[in-house]
Amino acid sequence: MHRPPPAQWRVERSVVQASAISLASVMNALVLLALHGHGQTSAWWTLAGISSLLSAMAFWGWLHGATGLLTWSGEQWCWFQESPRSQPQFCEICWVMDFQSFVLVRLRNSLGLGSTRWLWLECGTASPSNWMALRRALVASSEAAPVISKLK
Repeated sequence: MHRPPPAQWRVERSVVQASAISLASVMNALVLLALHGHGQTSAWWTLAGISSLLSAMAFWGWLHGATGLLTWSGEQWCWFQESPRSQPQFCEICWVMDFQSFVLVRLRNSLGLGSTRWLWLECGTASPSNWMALRRALVASSEAAPVISKLK
């Protein structure tokens, strides 16, 4: 099989992820407002507290999400996290979801050390040729198609 040429992608905080968190939080708040006054007040406050905590945790996770540079050498993926003490890590990528203009991938260190990272990769303002080079590298390096493929 012919491998795609080297590619690299700058990973930033995902606008799609932030939008999904915001939408879920607003929808949750609307449901809680609709339920307010129907049933036990203590149960409503408990639900409101738990949902607020979950929304805050999701937003915190987005704020502190991984940023850096993802590179494909033609044979191997490498992750360069933006951190003063971070070292480049060879990694394996699992292609999870593909929505054409954004992709969810799971990164694991090739040696099995360290935590798993989830990255939302978005086309955004990047050049279409760079985005297509990244997608070709993802296809070539993945063992199977993504769980959710080609949704628009």
